[in-house]
Amino acid sequence: MASMRSTGKVNSVVVADFVFLDGQYDKSGLLGKQLAQSMMSELHQSGLKVLDHKVTDYIRVTRDGDLVLSRDYKELRPDVQAQFVIAGTLTRHQNGILVQARMVNLLGKDIVAAAQTLLPTQQVRALLASIGGEDMLPGSAL
Repeated sequence: MASMRSTGKVNSVVVADFVFLDGQYDKSGLLGKQLAQSMMSELHQSGLKVLDHKVTDYIRVTRDGDLVLSRDYKELRPDVQAQFVIAGTLTRHQNGILVQARMVNLLGKDIVAAAQTLLPTQQVRALLASIGGEDMLPGSAL
């Protein structure tokens, strides 16, 4: 938020899953999905209007639960009216995972904010151990 250039009023933001820089851009592991969820919370707490594009128009009641989220594009609205998207990449580093995030204007594709941080190896390992997330780090584990 501190690096955001003057863009006028931010009407709406969606957050995409973060992907590994040296991986496939059409696949995200658990770490990338978790970072996107955290980013949604942080942006909301900062006062931005955050759209959750994975919410369906109905609640699916099953034996496994009452579900409203989906990753099936056929169940989601194709017309999410977002002004900006948060996209991010992950890079393996000797001291952990380097996270780079950017807010992009969907119309002009210009970057209006960017930030980076390093998730220390110890924190990533703790997250891996707590959830058995072997798929968090495609290619190699920490």
